Amino acid sequence: AAKSAQVLDDPLDIILEFNRKVVSDLSLNITAVTSSTAETINGNMSTLQAIESGSGYSVIEVDITVDYEGNQISDTFSTSGNVFGQDGDLWVIKFQNGSADEWIDTLEVNLGIGMNNTDADQRLQMVIKARITLPAQNESYVFDSGHDVDFVFTTGSASSNLRINVTVPQNYSISLDGIIDAIGVADDGKEKVFNVIVVNDGNGQDSIDIGVILPPDCIADGWMVTPESTTLLVEARDSRTQPFTVHSPSSGAQISTCSLTVQAQSESSGLSSVQDSIEARISVADISITTSTITPLESESVAGEAGVFIIPVKNAGFLDAVGIEITLSGIDGTEYASTTVVLSIPAESTVNAEFNYEGFETGPQRFELTINPRDIPVASEPVNQTFTREFANVAVGEESNYVPVIIVILGLLIVFGGYKIARTGSKKRF
Repeated sequence: AAKSAQVLDDPLDIILEFNRKVVSDLSLNITAVTSSTAETINGNMSTLQAIESGSGYSVIEVDITVDYEGNQISDTFSTSGNVFGQDGDLWVIKFQNGSADEWIDTLEVNLGIGMNNTDADQRLQMVIKARITLPAQNESYVFDSGHDVDFVFTTGSASSNLRINVTVPQNYSISLDGIIDAIGVADDGKEKVFNVIVVNDGNGQDSIDIGVILPPDCIADGWMVTPESTTLLVEARDSRTQPFTVHSPSSGAQISTCSLTVQAQSESSGLSSVQDSIEARISVADISITTSTITPLESESVAGEAGVFIIPVKNAGFLDAVGIEITLSGIDGTEYASTTVVLSIPAESTVNAEFNYEGFETGPQRFELTINPRDIPVASEPVNQTFTREFANVAVGEESNYVPVIIVILGLLIVFGGYKIARTGSKKRF
């Protein structure tokens, strides 16, 4: 705007310039949801429920009505979409490119008030179609608050945002893992712990009841499992480990083997429970040592060198041998102080007992091995065992390495001697 004014006798033109604040506001609303692609919740088109389709979900299509509330003659906006949540990067948002059957990640939208109300370029409203493609059911996650989906329209430093919420249907699937076929437990009220892995293969958090069922005759005989049951809260595609303790009956009970049924139930009443079984047996440990397997072997024993006796200890029984003692002692003049190591040997397994030594003199060295099972019931009382190692200046086989060298040297000496004799003989005169 301009205004003229006269000061004294001299005319003075005064120009006033008005700078208008740039406004690029938009009003965004979902005005239609294509039927069969999603369900509205309570009639609210901004709160949607995805629809399962095969192994995935229907592609959701919505109409976004854009109203221009800015003051620019022409504004160009770029569209984009964001999805929040653990699986947000697997969701895909695209926009229809005009009327063509082409869907693109970013769309340019031109709006504005034009030069005046009769300007053909004036565009105050338009409708944009958007698609939301969800991940497959075995990749999606369910959240109590759903997935927030943002449609963003950006121009320069200004942006407008439309947020809707999409809820994914929860599917339930559970399984049991880590259950071994059988365990051994000592007699007379002893305990054995076994673990069960509860797996949630579904796409949402599940409250899973898990317990162990004992046959009536085992219960009557005094068998017991604790806890009888418990509830685990397991996140989607995750697992929890639950320990159970088997208590054997008192000594003299009739049933020595009891079949336990492990059962898990999802919070979904429409999903059947899953089961597995494990056999508990009254068992003993069976500890033994075979001295011929002890290393170093006779041929590897070198006098004066430090080393380690490695003694395989076998438990052929079905009861874990926990905390047994293996003692190695020097006997018959062998200087080796009595040394004890503590081992835990699982059922039907072998574990090495290791004893360090600083070095022995040349000649035979004798040792005694003692097994103390402590309070572990065993098949028979272990008998002390002895073994001998002959320690030599070099290990058997090493001295043979020098033989070829000696032969070569002797051969060279013979050749050289013959050559010298031949030379001497050739100089004689007859």
